[in-house]
Amino acid sequence: MANIPIKIYWYGPGLQEKMIDSIKTDAQGNYVYRQQIDISRFSNQSFEVAAVVPNGFISFHDIEHPTVGASLLGYSGTFSLPRFVMYQKTKVAINLQRNYNDAFTEFQLYYNYGGRDYWLNFDNLKPSTSLKYNVSTAAGVKTYVHWLKKQSSATSTMYRDSLIPLSNQVNSITIPF
Repeated sequence: MANIPIKIYWYGPGLQEKMIDSIKTDAQGNYVYRQQIDISRFSNQSFEVAAVVPNGFISFHDIEHPTVGASLLGYSGTFSLPRFVMYQKTKVAINLQRNYNDAFTEFQLYYNYGGRDYWLNFDNLKPSTSLKYNVSTAAGVKTYVHWLKKQSSATSTMYRDSLIPLSNQVNSITIPF
């Protein structure tokens, strides 16, 4: 993405942050840091690079933060600056449809895009009716939805489905439980 602010800083003992530079991506979304790096700092600090996630977009690796970053720990002679993958943000309605009359002691619902699970919290409640949740995810990226039910007999039941949500569309998935 073009013109995205990139923050470069050292992070060290006592949770101290020392800003080194701020640059922006070019028209193709690339950036280059050409300043000399003091490699002696790697003994007790990490070299941090962070990008701002623009409104209406989502990081491929983390839905929860307005910035996405990477740490470079230790010096090995060469290293590459991190690449930040972002997608247009979209919503998915997860419709939980109560189809079974089974008794269970615990219910967990997760959705996943980009390799990280996001948990929908039921505060130890066991849903007994159909429910609907609206969640944010990445447009054009396969999003998995799965639930896990634990029975008092110590057995578990799991269900998994997926969809590829589109931007500017009504995206929904119905999950029987």
